[in-house]
Amino acid sequence: AIPASTFVIGLEFGRPYIKDVLKNKSVLIRYTFAMFILIPFLTLILAYFDSANKTIWGGLFLVSIAPAMPMIVNILKKMQGDFILSLSWFATSLILCLIFIPISIVVAEQIFHLELKIGLSEVFTKMLVLFLIPVTAGFLVKYFLPDKSEKITKIFGLIGKIAMIILV
Repeated sequence: AIPASTFVIGLEFGRPYIKDVLKNKSVLIRYTFAMFILIPFLTLILAYFDSANKTIWGGLFLVSIAPAMPMIVNILKKMQGDFILSLSWFATSLILCLIFIPISIVVAEQIFHLELKIGLSEVFTKMLVLFLIPVTAGFLVKYFLPDKSEKITKIFGLIGKIAMIILV
């Protein structure tokens, strides 16, 4: 479901629009700090002081460092939000996740002694397979086959919806 949705996002946009996010460096810094440092750190502090519920805090920690889901981009589109900005944040967060998730996991396991039992290589592989490869493939298809991209978008959009229904 996620790879199909991410592929469709790549098809719909044709490029990541990361330059749009980089134009506003203060927002980028605040976003990066909040998403990848502040929120994960708060969950680790809570896990440290509430050791009876360390498993719950560990789960919340993993959720806090997870990348944004592709559905958020589509939800903003339906809400008449800034679709290009949401895509650029999505693409930027994927790249930042490759840097911050491994660091966060090491900090959680080594300093805060959370037993997450997930390997860094597995996390990196999932990031590639679920997000980066599909969205890049979508960008490439849109670039090299622009006349067929609308039809491909409909097919993979349907595949993503069916897969999501099956998973739920």
